[in-house]
Amino acid sequence: MICTIQCFPQWETIACENIGPTIINMNLYSVAFKDSINGIVVGKDIPPYGIQPKGYILKTIDGGWNWDTTLIVDSMQFRKVIIVDSMTLYAVGGFNQNRGVVAKSMDFGNSWILTFFEDNISSVYFTEDSIGYITSIEGSIYKTIDFGNNWTNIYTSLNNRMISLGFFDNQNGIVCGDSILTTHDGGSTWQNLALFNPYDYEAMDVSIINNQIGYFGHGTTLLKSIDSGYSWDTVGQLSNYINDLPVRTIFFPNDSIGYIAVQHYFYKSEDYGLTWEQQSATIIGSFWDDFHDNYFLNSEIGFMVGRRQFYKTFYGGEISLVGEIRNDDILNIFPNPTNELLYIDVGDNKIERIIIVDIRGRIIFESNNSENQKIDISNIESGIYFVNIFINNRNMNRMIIVK
Repeated sequence: MICTIQCFPQWETIACENIGPTIINMNLYSVAFKDSINGIVVGKDIPPYGIQPKGYILKTIDGGWNWDTTLIVDSMQFRKVIIVDSMTLYAVGGFNQNRGVVAKSMDFGNSWILTFFEDNISSVYFTEDSIGYITSIEGSIYKTIDFGNNWTNIYTSLNNRMISLGFFDNQNGIVCGDSILTTHDGGSTWQNLALFNPYDYEAMDVSIINNQIGYFGHGTTLLKSIDSGYSWDTVGQLSNYINDLPVRTIFFPNDSIGYIAVQHYFYKSEDYGLTWEQQSATIIGSFWDDFHDNYFLNSEIGFMVGRRQFYKTFYGGEISLVGEIRNDDILNIFPNPTNELLYIDVGDNKIERIIIVDIRGRIIFESNNSENQKIDISNIESGIYFVNIFINNRNMNRMIIVK
């Protein structure tokens, strides 16, 4: 009997430099997934010198292994994509100065409706289906109250680049860029927090967790609010971990666990942003290929994109080396498909933990400290699920189908 153990870093490399699907030739600026297999990325291609780039929106239905282009717009780049509900998407971007676009899809990226602006659109956020906001590089904030059909300019500050935004609820929000603006009346008025010297760094990204808690990064400083953005306190100086490089993207799937990207490095915190640990992947891209965005369905399942790069994790980056035992005598899951009992046979090994998640990343079943086990799945809805089995700090994962 031959037992082969293959070890994996925390993140799986799907695309990197000359490895992977067609997105390796893209500069990806934003990513969003509605479950573990259906996702959208936006960005631009990387043309030869002197050729104007084209803005791209691409869709995957298999977790990122294959991508279909659903929209191309000449001489521009898409900067942000968000999911409003299971079918509705918004992607925004800009051409050159004083020209931008909002693209809306109501069939999860198969077709798009375009609205053009005189501003270069940088970010988008919806508080509910009908109410949304966009920002521009030129310093304007727009609002819609009719599902993105019409947009009204509600604030303009010249020479104040606006890069990202987030809302706690319909009334309380924050816009980050050259300055930090907050609103507590649904965008009718905005206040400048004046927390930093605007010439130090621009604030790049915001992560809102719920109607009270949110984070944003400014240079090497992480700030947190626990009162819907009325006050912001410094969590810690990231410079101890990221060598004085400004934070590019930030995402907290819950209050305590967060992820940031800094140029070509990415980090994880499990203590509310106080300390950070650098993450690793099976293959890391070029020193010059930066990260731009990360997105998590929950604390376990996440995605990271950048210039010629796409990574994903199903384990929250918690284990530095994850081994997969590739031996039919050690792991046997049967029957598959099934709709009654699922048997897990690991021979003489002891199972430390079993987790079954659905394609949205929701935990359906969890068990600790067991030997061979049978699981009653008769009450689980039909569909595709992922079984994660931990043995001696190593992980085996298999896909099952419930009939």
